[in-house]
Amino acid sequence: NDGKFLRANNGADPTFETVTSTTINNNADNRIITGSGTANTLNGESKVVIDSNNNMGIGTTSPNVIGSDGQSTILSVIETDGNRRGQIEIGDNQNVDQGGIGDIHFVGHYQNANHKDMASIRAVAEGSTSGQRGSRLLFETKADSVAAIVERMRIDSSGRVLIGSTSTIGNQYTDNFTVSEAAGDAGIQIEGNNSNSNYASIYFGDAGGRNRSYLETQLGGNGNFTIATTGSGPIRFNNSGGERMRIDSSSLLIGRTSSATTSWQLQV
Repeated sequence: NDGKFLRANNGADPTFETVTSTTINNNADNRIITGSGTANTLNGESKVVIDSNNNMGIGTTSPNVIGSDGQSTILSVIETDGNRRGQIEIGDNQNVDQGGIGDIHFVGHYQNANHKDMASIRAVAEGSTSGQRGSRLLFETKADSVAAIVERMRIDSSGRVLIGSTSTIGNQYTDNFTVSEAAGDAGIQIEGNNSNSNYASIYFGDAGGRNRSYLETQLGGNGNFTIATTGSGPIRFNNSGGERMRIDSSSLLIGRTSSATTSWQLQV
């Protein structure tokens, strides 16, 4: 009969079989096809597409919303209906101390075999409480001509930021932000506009006042440098032997911590 085909039966006599068609609902250009739960029926997903530039959209029919150039391949997870938002979940099922949770790797496909992994952001478990562990984020980059990527910065489970180090020095006053270089110099640079009208500043404050004291330099040529406190407390200068000098509200004190009289501006 029309529409039938001859089917081999593993050595038994062949039989004529009816061709069963498959229906694709909602089919259109660029849509991903998925199962429907109904026999011989598939669905074209209107919100999961791959466009002609190989950009993939989930939740949107128009990936590459920001308009990146044609040299980029884009994955867009964007909710275009209602008030929901797009999310990407990366996870694990290890349940072990220091276990990896998930990584994002930046890969140079054109690189030599051992140099393709060029940077990564990794999430790692931290702590030992089963089922309730904390986490840390590791940021890794690759040096020129060196194969392996290396950790450059981390944010640990306490929210501390460590650059060039995997642990703090243990000083409770400096634990929140650590810059370290085990094999050489370490430093922090604050840079601004080359003009005396601009300043580079570090402010020290708390919940009760955002500007308790500060360090500030006037930018541009021949700018001044300021060490200041906004309250009545002194500015102290210490070395390993303790305090050596202070400036209080009225005097410069050297070798002493209190003024004999407020009328003497220099006291030794």
